[in-house]
Amino acid sequence: MKTEKTNYIILLILVLVTAIGVAAYITQARRIYKLPDASQLSIAHRGNGTSIDVSTWKTYRNEQYGFEFRYPDGLQIEEYKNGFEYSVYAIWFKNINVRIGVSNAASRESYNTRCESDDTGMCIGFEFLRCESQQDVLCSEYSYVPIGGFWQKKASIYNQDQSLRGEFEVDFSFDGRVISPAVVLTDEIVFDSVASGQIDKRNEKNLRIFEEILSTFKFIR
Repeated sequence: MKTEKTNYIILLILVLVTAIGVAAYITQARRIYKLPDASQLSIAHRGNGTSIDVSTWKTYRNEQYGFEFRYPDGLQIEEYKNGFEYSVYAIWFKNINVRIGVSNAASRESYNTRCESDDTGMCIGFEFLRCESQQDVLCSEYSYVPIGGFWQKKASIYNQDQSLRGEFEVDFSFDGRVISPAVVLTDEIVFDSVASGQIDKRNEKNLRIFEEILSTFKFIR
């Protein structure tokens, strides 16, 4: 009986210590990241409080797959008209590390089949974004790329009958502070890093252009 009582007390102490630790971690995380109010605008409109003027941007239109978007003049564009990885068509803006692609079920399945037979271990099969399970029209999330040590923001959007998937990626990194790969990165954390100067001007500009390109993308049929 005495042993059971002792074990109960030890268990109770462990629970209390764990609870205190979790509370301290959350408080510290909030202090570090200074999470802004949820009503604030998207990253494209943050930082200096203004958005990029897209009125003078060019319009890219693809009749084959039925989509269009706007982009700033002067970007280096490389097109993959025969597909790239799991996309049937892809565009790479080389000087801002932004990629746009369109895939369908067949191209994604074919890519995964190729990856299964790849012996180098370098081919990573296609995976849907976690947020796509929520069936949002447009969803985006962040992921860490161990090879290279940088972050990516990824987004996806579908056409009306969901036969085509528009996919978007931008690479960026932090200055002055290392964000642990274990952190679930959010727009709020990235905004805080932009505001505090821990994402440099080049990366900040790339993120803003990415957001604006994404906001102008649409399937036209």
